[in-house]
Amino acid sequence: MYISSETYIDSSIIDFFIKELEKKGFRLNKKKTRFMSQKGKRSITGLVITNEKKVSVGLDLRQKIKSMVYNKMIKDEGDPNVIMGYLSFLKDVEPLSYNKIIIKYSKYGNVIEKILS
Repeated sequence: MYISSETYIDSSIIDFFIKELEKKGFRLNKKKTRFMSQKGKRSITGLVITNEKKVSVGLDLRQKIKSMVYNKMIKDEGDPNVIMGYLSFLKDVEPLSYNKIIIKYSKYGNVIEKILS
C-alpha cells in the first residue's frame, strides 16, 4: 500500500491510519515502512516515480529491454516470450519509450514478428 501527499503527513494522521487498518484486521509491518521524498529515488513495486510525478520502469530496466530487443533482432538471442513480456510491460507503463524502441529497431524488420520468429 502506498500513501502519497503533496505536503508532510503528520504523525497523528499516520497513527489514525494504522488504527483504522488494525480495525479491519490488517497490521502495518514497521520493517517495510518507508518515508520517501523527491530528493531520493522513489521506487514502489518495481516502478519509479519521477520528479515530474510520472510512473516509469526506470533507466536500468529500460536499458535491459532495449538490450534484449537488440540481441534478438541482431544476434537472434533471447527468449521471445520473456522479451515480449517486458515489451508489454513497458508499453503499459511508458508507451513513448516502447514506441521509441519499436521505431529504432524497425530498420531491421518488423520488430514483433522478428522477436516471435
